[in-house]
Amino acid sequence: MEDLKKKIDEKFETRAAFAKAIGVDPSVLSRMLTSGNWKADRIEKAVTVLSIPADEIPLYFFPHTVANNATESVKT
Repeated sequence: MEDLKKKIDEKFETRAAFAKAIGVDPSVLSRMLTSGNWKADRIEKAVTVLSIPADEIPLYFFPHTVANNATESVKT
């Protein structure tokens, strides 16, 4: 989630402004960023407002999966 946090900070003056842009309360956004638990509709909104290309979505929202896949690729 660190890359996502950086992207939010680059595009928005505050995280509260980003939260408003995707239609969630700032406290909900904080939990989402901490837990990594995002609903599909919120991911869609975030991708849109952050201008994240489709092929980069996993890097921002599923970083552990991307890292695990990279590790598996190296092993085989």
